[in-house]
Amino acid sequence: MKIILLFTWTACVFSIFYFSWVPSPELGQTGMLPLWLAEWTDANENLRTAVPFLILGILSVLLQFKKTQVLRFGIIGAMVIESVQLLMPERSFDMADVAFAVIGLILGIVIGMLLDRNQHSLG
Repeated sequence: MKIILLFTWTACVFSIFYFSWVPSPELGQTGMLPLWLAEWTDANENLRTAVPFLILGILSVLLQFKKTQVLRFGIIGAMVIESVQLLMPERSFDMADVAFAVIGLILGIVIGMLLDRNQHSLG
């Protein structure tokens, strides 16, 4: 099970960086997302940043990564992503994206802790 979680965590990290650095902020143009998801992401620009970070937070706790390091690297990662977007003609640095990433990560860590606690109490 741990290998599946680790693979999913890695895929999540790569997808965050990939979709953050595609040339257009309209993710529907990539052709890589189902239509319903592409439309949702394009309509919810800042909220769409929180969702993958939330998943990353949950997976990080289930993989027993140190929560402080997860938060630290999440903040650094979000800042790097936004800084690179400064170099992209159709993209821009958005502090709200950083905030949504951090909020998503914190919520994910909390949910992961609750899931982990329930898993231990049932097992």
